[in-house]
Amino acid sequence: RGVRSAFYAVYDGHAGRKAADFCAEKLHVKIASKIDKGASNESVRKAITDGFREVDDEFLALAKTEGYRDGCTALTLTVVRNIMFVAWVGDSKAVLARREKDD
Repeated sequence: RGVRSAFYAVYDGHAGRKAADFCAEKLHVKIASKIDKGASNESVRKAITDGFREVDDEFLALAKTEGYRDGCTALTLTVVRNIMFVAWVGDSKAVLARREKDD
């Protein structure tokens, strides 16, 4: 929506891949649809949290009707205006490192 941004994610499916595939298809779309051009950092954080929550609710409803027993963890990096927002759910975590100088 007119905002310079990028999205990276790792989804780790548990007991199958349906949840991971669902998240890979939907999560970035949900988050991006909530970030406006003049979005503050707080509104970006809210967009990410709301996106996670909505995709989780949608998959849980689908899993209930289809009898899926899948789940997944997720680790995401959303970049908006050169600011990185890291989010995760489950036991996935990230470590960010930077090389100061070439030796």
